[in-house]
Amino acid sequence: MKSKAPLTLMELMIMILVFSLASALCVRMFVSADLRSQKNEETDRAVFEVQNTAEIIKFCSGDLEEAAGLLNGSLEDDVLCVNYDSQWNVNDAEETASYRITAVLEDTKQELLGISSVAAETAEGEELFRLRVAWQEVKANEQR
Repeated sequence: MKSKAPLTLMELMIMILVFSLASALCVRMFVSADLRSQKNEETDRAVFEVQNTAEIIKFCSGDLEEAAGLLNGSLEDDVLCVNYDSQWNVNDAEETASYRITAVLEDTKQELLGISSVAAETAEGEELFRLRVAWQEVKANEQR
């Protein structure tokens, strides 16, 4: 009678091969999901910070200098700039910043209407999120 050991060994090798392929696909999917999760977290934080910046600009009625003071940012050529490190903490040094939020006032050509474009981007220049914000400007004889 012939031994069935070679057949059993062949079945085990095929099962190990199938298991190896399945595990490689699972590891690849886990890595892909982790990268996607990190990207989504980065975008969510960018949306939050852009919205915060937009609200402060509205509060300041478009005064970017006042907004820069409230945000611990800087005003460079009529552009509000706020630099952040990799953990989204305000960072004064532009060279070591991982993220940057910029705000620019736009000409509305309408009386008593102010508009600003606020954008977040990575240090490499990839835009994460952009938002346009509008507010009603206060007349000269009115106060806040």
